[in-house]
Amino acid sequence: MQNDVYDYTQTAGAVQKNTVLRKTYGLLGISFIPCAIGAFLSSQAGINLYAMFGNRWIAFGVVLAFFYGMCFLIEKNRYSNTGAALLMVFTFGMGVLISPLLQYSLSFSNGAQIVGLAAAMTAAVFFTMAAVARRTKADMN
Repeated sequence: MQNDVYDYTQTAGAVQKNTVLRKTYGLLGISFIPCAIGAFLSSQAGINLYAMFGNRWIAFGVVLAFFYGMCFLIEKNRYSNTGAALLMVFTFGMGVLISPLLQYSLSFSNGAQIVGLAAAMTAAVFFTMAAVARRTKADMN
């Protein structure tokens, strides 16, 4: 299998400086979109994983199985577009799993403002870091 792995240690050539950093922060910023969608859909549907299984230890086992299973699958497919798609599935699932915490936070009088501001600022930090990595002349090594 041919992997598109570049030598990012060389300063000359077609590979731009800080390409890895820019792509990493861009992918992290984009991955917040399915996470927000998963959290929104599960909170609207009233999905609570712990109530669904009836036993918190079984639900915790399901969470761990999902988390480690997705980490394994993403690692095995890291050099293909399948890995990026699995990352989006993983973040969607994490959004679903964080839904009970969000439902609790949204029960406060200013809960929607707190949750919305936290999500927007986190995504903004990743997009800003991607822009800085793209435009900076400094060596990020």
